[in-house]
Amino acid sequence: MSTLPRCVPVAACGIAGYTLLGVLAYFRRRTLTAVASMFGLAFAIYLTNVEVHILNVWCIYCLWSLLFMVLITLLAFGQLIFRRADRQLAETPGS
Repeated sequence: MSTLPRCVPVAACGIAGYTLLGVLAYFRRRTLTAVASMFGLAFAIYLTNVEVHILNVWCIYCLWSLLFMVLITLLAFGQLIFRRADRQLAETPGS
């Protein structure tokens, strides 16, 4: 099944997306990891919407992928938020 132009399989997009997230996380590009995870989450939500409203089927692998994208996004943004809070605490005088 392909929902992308020029018959790019959806699975190939998923593999590329998870690979990109892994590479960004490995090189500790936290902001880029958070942004990329948001795009991945938006795409996973879109595909779930297609499953429910157009195909009328549920794909267990797609649901697991959606769950993983939600967790990755929460962890990526959580790390950004807590890291900034730690920096602000370290920069306050008298601490």
